[in-house]
Amino acid sequence: MVSEPLKRIASAWDEVQLDSITQPPTDLKELPIDDAVEIIREWFLDNFEDPAEHTPRDDGDFVYIWGGPYDAEEIIRELIGDEATEEQLDAAINRIQQYGIDWAPNEMRIQPPEEEEGAEHESVEALHARMLEEISTVEGDLTALETPGIGHNHPPEAIAQLPFTPEEREDLIKALQILKGQPTEPPEAEWPVLRDAEARVQSVAAKIGAYIAKQADTFVTEATKAAGKAAGVALVGGVGWWLSGLHIHLQELLHTLGNWLTMVSLPF
Repeated sequence: MVSEPLKRIASAWDEVQLDSITQPPTDLKELPIDDAVEIIREWFLDNFEDPAEHTPRDDGDFVYIWGGPYDAEEIIRELIGDEATEEQLDAAINRIQQYGIDWAPNEMRIQPPEEEEGAEHESVEALHARMLEEISTVEGDLTALETPGIGHNHPPEAIAQLPFTPEEREDLIKALQILKGQPTEPPEAEWPVLRDAEARVQSVAAKIGAYIAKQADTFVTEATKAAGKAAGVALVGGVGWWLSGLHIHLQELLHTLGNWLTMVSLPF
């Protein structure tokens, strides 16, 4: 089950919308088993995917921020049970479970927030410029990490609690440098490089988001206990807030980056 803090974070920071499941197939009972199985399989995979595809991880475990894990048999019997024979259902379930047991919503169902009426699209130039500004902000966050006692004299040993490794931090820095070096409209030869850079940013953002979700209640509880005390100020004003700020800045960068890539018609 997805934790409530993580749901709140996904809603507040990502503002994604999950499209409803598409209309389940009907009138399958008269079809040959193989045909019915293929129809059910295609419908299911249009709506669900292996979590390894896009679901973020925390310490190796999947974090189902968009719902899940879902059980194929439960979904198929609930939504198609009256439209197919028991033999067709069993065969379809067995076929799908060959791909995996746990399922997450298909990436295609994860949509950005609806635009407000009258909202104007930013130009490629404006998006590129804003992306560069947001990269600078993230770089500033990462530079602050190198300063002993992040915010309010927080003890440097807390840095050991970061949810990403030094190697991942270096990968993120390299990705930011790659993005900074791109022209307003990058050539096709740069597309694979940009895909990789975006993936590096997404990876670190996902790890931080999952970590903060698990620690959110701890931050609030400890801050309340230590209200007015130096320890409480250090906890809330130190690494915890720094990570929260970095995550927000990474999400803002990813949003702008995604719009920029779409504007220049990259096939992502």
